[in-house]
Amino acid sequence: MRVAGKKQKNRNHVPAHTRREKAQAARKAAVATEQQAKNAREVESTASGAVKARNAAHPKQPQDTQLAGEQAARNEEERAAAAMVAERVAVEARAAAAAVAAALAAGRAAAEQEAA
Repeated sequence: MRVAGKKQKNRNHVPAHTRREKAQAARKAAVATEQQAKNAREVESTASGAVKARNAAHPKQPQDTQLAGEQAARNEEERAAAAMVAERVAVEARAAAAAVAAALAAGRAAAEQEAA
């Protein structure tokens, strides 16, 4: 409600000092973002330079050398798998031998009791 002789307040008005502060904050944020992007590009170029240097130090292997390495790795995996299977079979054989020995001992004990 309006009071006579009073001017209605403009609620959309933003004081000039606030506008300046907001503009300054926006400029600072833009500069910071630009600096971050620049730093990221520098890091990226440095990393790619390191990769290039490493590749130059270790030239690509011939295909047959690479395949031989893969074959050796496969052979090692097969050897490890075979060793695991052999170990499992040995454990099962030991368990079976222990069961047979226990059964024989029980049979002997039963035979001795009958004889006595």
